[in-house]
Amino acid sequence: MLIHGSVCNALNFQCNADLCRFCAAGQVAVVVAFAHAHPEQLDLVLVPCTAFDAACRRVGMGKGYYDRYLPGCRNAVALGVAFEAQRVPEAAADEQDWQLDGFVTERKVYRGTDEFEL
Repeated sequence: MLIHGSVCNALNFQCNADLCRFCAAGQVAVVVAFAHAHPEQLDLVLVPCTAFDAACRRVGMGKGYYDRYLPGCRNAVALGVAFEAQRVPEAAADEQDWQLDGFVTERKVYRGTDEFEL
């Protein structure tokens, strides 16, 4: 996600054959963005947070970037990425805060009321 001012833009990523072989060998690689993508073209949106709860409500940084952007991602799964230490019993989410499809931490996968150990 590229944030410029008050606007969020998605980026397409490209993986060439050499990079895929590099990744398959168990080495770390950085994939470089090459073009902007329209929200409706996305399959997956990874969303950061400052806090989240097991019901997949998130608290962001208070600017509303993702809350404004996610409604346009009609075909995408919105997956939060966080550390387990960021999980709270009940996130202080407002009615305008977008509820995500799930969260992944270093220990678990949360999908609404379900939890899966990693």
